[in-house]
Amino acid sequence: MQLKNRLLPFFGKTIGFFIVIAVVWYYLIGPVYNDVLAACADFLTPGAEVFHHDNTIHVFKDSTSSGIYAFQLQYGLILVMALIAATTAISIKKRLIYIPIALLSIFLVHVISIVVFSWATQYDSPGSHPLYILFAVFGSSLFPIVVWGIFSFRYLLPKPQEPIEVKSQPRLKGKKRSKVKD
Repeated sequence: MQLKNRLLPFFGKTIGFFIVIAVVWYYLIGPVYNDVLAACADFLTPGAEVFHHDNTIHVFKDSTSSGIYAFQLQYGLILVMALIAATTAISIKKRLIYIPIALLSIFLVHVISIVVFSWATQYDSPGSHPLYILFAVFGSSLFPIVVWGIFSFRYLLPKPQEPIEVKSQPRLKGKKRSKVKD
């Protein structure tokens, strides 16, 4: 029962934070993030042109074009911010430190994903290349949860309790134990 009383408010807060952050992200932060993401990936991919247009990061390489829907990658960013914000065991000061660190680490994984995607465009269907799938799934789904777990595991685990000291009863002198006969 106690776990239920702790999990339901946490899930409610996470969903609430997720909705608020998603709206702010989609309209204010997301387009700027996509531009910076495309510019960094473009810098790291020689022979390919990477740019952001209409919520899609386009990769042109050797007369082949492909695109990645940018917000598909970024829902993990929103999720990790919501999870860190909803973890009330972490102080607000630490949350304000953890969120930028999480965003930067996920940003690096996103840049690597786009670079791998641009490398994979030389194949017939780059979206099905195993290396790209690994980075896309890892970067958008698994990595944000891992980052949140790294930051919050010590706050979510039960605190170790001091062992209870058991005092032994003094033996009564003069009484012998009776032996049980078969």
